[in-house]
Amino acid sequence: MWGEKMVHEEYMKLKENATHGDFMFPFVKYGEQNPCCYTCIPMHWHEEMEIVIIEEGVLEVSVDLNSFIAKEGDIILIMPYMLHSFKQYQHEKFVANTILFHMSIMNHLTTDACAVKYFTPFMDHKYEVPYVLTNRDKGYQGVHTCLREIMQTYDEKRECYELMIKAQLYKLFVQFFRNVFVKKKNEVIGKTDTIKNVKAVIDYIEQHYMEPITVDELAEIVNFSKHYFMCFFKKSIGMTCVNYLNEYRLNIATDLLANSDMTIMEIASKVGIGNVSYFNRVFKSKFEVTPKQYRRRVLEK
Repeated sequence: MWGEKMVHEEYMKLKENATHGDFMFPFVKYGEQNPCCYTCIPMHWHEEMEIVIIEEGVLEVSVDLNSFIAKEGDIILIMPYMLHSFKQYQHEKFVANTILFHMSIMNHLTTDACAVKYFTPFMDHKYEVPYVLTNRDKGYQGVHTCLREIMQTYDEKRECYELMIKAQLYKLFVQFFRNVFVKKKNEVIGKTDTIKNVKAVIDYIEQHYMEPITVDELAEIVNFSKHYFMCFFKKSIGMTCVNYLNEYRLNIATDLLANSDMTIMEIASKVGIGNVSYFNRVFKSKFEVTPKQYRRRVLEK
């Protein structure tokens, strides 16, 4: 997720420490515009459902290892626990609006027909859910209208807005179950195993990025040989494991550059890159500015 209204820390919060809304009302909306120098959110996942409307421009998206280009007007649907990433497409700018909510917001105190017939099967992955809805797809207009209503309610925050958003979410899911979701066919075992292995590696990187990490170390997590693991990761993620690790570390570094007084050397060490010259080189390769120039631009804004 990119967000003009979200600080860089929000971008980088992944599964372990992400907080969207709060436990009393686990719902949040972000109005988003890709900021200067920010080009990629690496593969990650979280417990919340995420829905993105592309308002302007183009965005490269990967959901559960399936990549596609989302264009103006498209609605991206990311189910809870799904691996996903976002990448700027050919240096094009974009504007998007995003809502994230934990499915617990839909829960009742007692099990009823809604839970048994719809939400329990949904959470048990019994439905096929498209990764993107375009204005040519069945159900698009109804879903789009519901999302606009939800976003407006959140922005206005009038009295009882929490009740209204909850009611509107139910209305949204009526559109989903009637016109978008389809009863799921048998899961492909091979792909399920691939996603499980990718998640294991990503989780390890999230927890240990500040330490030296070798390819052998990552391969051992999924019991692959080094060569097979390198091929597996590149095929699954679309970049080498070394590039992914650098992307992750550099995105953490942008947060520290924008929101701390740490020196460049301290930041490089903090994100697990011990050689400051190498840190400067890979940072400039990714963002086309040096860390020092990046910090200056952020402060000027």
